[in-house]
Amino acid sequence: MQPYQSHSIYYARPTNSLAIVSLIMGILAWALLPVLGAGVAVWAGHSALGAIRRSGESGQGLAVAGLILGWLQLGPILLLLMFVTAAIFKSIVFGLTHPH
Repeated sequence: MQPYQSHSIYYARPTNSLAIVSLIMGILAWALLPVLGAGVAVWAGHSALGAIRRSGESGQGLAVAGLILGWLQLGPILLLLMFVTAAIFKSIVFGLTHPH
């Protein structure tokens, strides 16, 4: 007769769905949807990290990868918009105070 053997069953933690969305949109931001994909990747990545912290789900790496891909795409666009806005503001202000 064999002694009683305990069988442990390990369940994988579910992967956060927003983390998956973040990674997919981060990839699409570089392939098909530059601004929209990057914005969704960043939003979904930040939301996923918060949800993962609260729920204990897996997917933190996916969310971080989506965030990196999204910010790498959005960062230069936002910098360009800031410079263009500053240039327009400068031309308006100095154009009005220094007539030619």
